[in-house]
Amino acid sequence: MAEPPPPLAAAPASKGPFACRLALKLTHEILGPVCEQAIACLINHGMQQYGELLKTSGLPAGQLSSAVLVLIQHNYVNCYLKEEPPTLRGPGPSYTLYEAALPRILQSLRVPRFMTHISDEHGQESVRLVRNLTEHGRLRWDQLLEAVVRESAEEGGEAAPAPGVLLNQFRSLVMQRYIERVPPCTLPPPPQHVHPNARKKKAPPKPGSEEEADMHREQADAALRHDYQQVRFRLPSELMSPSGDAVEVDAQAKPAGKRKRGGKDAAAASSEAEPAKKRERKKAGEAGAEGGSAASLPAQAAAAGDEEAPVLWRVNYDEFNRRFRNDVIVSTAKLKYGVHAGQAVEGLLVANACFEQTAHCEETVVLSVGDVSGALRRIHSNEDPPDNLACVLSDLADDDMHFLESRGSGPGGEQYVLSISRVLRFARLYQLKGVIRTKFGVAGMRIWRLLLLNGQLEQKQVADLAMVTKEEAREALYAMLKGGYLALQDVPRTNDRAPSRTFYTWRANADTTIARLTSDLYRAAGNLHARLEHEARKQSELWELLELPVAPSIIERRQGEIAALKAVTSRLEAALLDLDWQVCIFADV
Repeated sequence: MAEPPPPLAAAPASKGPFACRLALKLTHEILGPVCEQAIACLINHGMQQYGELLKTSGLPAGQLSSAVLVLIQHNYVNCYLKEEPPTLRGPGPSYTLYEAALPRILQSLRVPRFMTHISDEHGQESVRLVRNLTEHGRLRWDQLLEAVVRESAEEGGEAAPAPGVLLNQFRSLVMQRYIERVPPCTLPPPPQHVHPNARKKKAPPKPGSEEEADMHREQADAALRHDYQQVRFRLPSELMSPSGDAVEVDAQAKPAGKRKRGGKDAAAASSEAEPAKKRERKKAGEAGAEGGSAASLPAQAAAAGDEEAPVLWRVNYDEFNRRFRNDVIVSTAKLKYGVHAGQAVEGLLVANACFEQTAHCEETVVLSVGDVSGALRRIHSNEDPPDNLACVLSDLADDDMHFLESRGSGPGGEQYVLSISRVLRFARLYQLKGVIRTKFGVAGMRIWRLLLLNGQLEQKQVADLAMVTKEEAREALYAMLKGGYLALQDVPRTNDRAPSRTFYTWRANADTTIARLTSDLYRAAGNLHARLEHEARKQSELWELLELPVAPSIIERRQGEIAALKAVTSRLEAALLDLDWQVCIFADV
């Protein structure tokens, strides 16, 4: 099997005004107005130091520091350690940068869908773990266990799950990447990705030049990020024992780069048995074997010697989005090619799961028929895969859509690469045509598809090829132009650009239309959220009546109002969840 391709940079969520407005509303609803003001400052001004944030936000120092801590606790703000290059006087200064995690804030609307997915896959104990971890943002394992037990005691229903059961569920969630370690605040800022058209070919840097020093610093930053990816889903040794207690690892059975977790007596005995120089060489060797793992921990943990820093955990939204992306791809393959093709694509995605770190992946690694067959056996309880699996994959590779590309034969049979981006583009276009049909009618959908396939056309050509009247074509074209789904270009025949001597051509661009639709989805989601807030304010007295202990007779007298309020809020919340699912397809995968 070939090496996995390097992970692509995560496609950023839409950062338009409607997405930012929705993020601010969600922050105000969840964390309050002070946190909303701090997030607004980070969204408007980008990545900032604390001093710059203090000046631009206009908040008192005490309120701002508390707001930043709360935002970091709930993973709404990312922290990075920026180290300036050294000077002649010594090492350069270092400072912390703060950045608004806009995708994380927007995806808080998707938490109910996360809970439903976890309930279907892992059961109610896992739902308790993920829900408490989502509400608190980031916790240690002992804090998470205490929160789950406290919640069970407050409910007063069934007995609280045993700690061993919760620990097993927690291990399963970490191994399946639903829960991850919190990124350390010592990671460098993410690299700035330049558009391929703006990249320039540069000659190799000369030895000893400033360009070579910049290259070495970029390589060191990439190594720090790689070290975090290596431990991102690694369970500490105290959570790997059956009882969940700390375990003592034998020195001979200990893997390279792991510190011995013995008591003080064992440490003192080994210290007395070794000479001082030998101990220093051993410590240097362990530091080299660990690579940059010490750099991925906080500074106080690195200075603590043998004491390992406490591990904070959080919910990994990317894994949920990756699972949702796979569901969209499989359903699209079934819709276009049939059930057997959907099973084959599902096997390709499951076999490729261990090589993915994010939901944004261009294509799978090179996978053989044997890899796909083994993945289908794992997910279907060792049932035999379809007999025609090799034929189905071969037919998909020969299709004109080029979703699957053949890469020759190998030990496991024929090898293939699935283009995830092509399948997702087809699924988005399929959804987009449905939206255009709903907004502009069947004639509008036919005209948009005609322009997408044929390029630029004049209005008369559009009317003739779409088989509609000129009036219908003109109304549909200008309605889609106003909505941002089409573009109009003028081609003058003379230098004076007189309208009578100018051609006007229409054209459709899929990427531009998808971006416009994503912006419309964020605007609609913001309007629905504002309507929910309006209903809550208008019926605040009724909500307080439902939350406070009152006489049953009062509830019975207002039963009609309560039913009407529940019906309105249920419809609005269901519409908001449906919109968020569309946002997931167009912006987050």
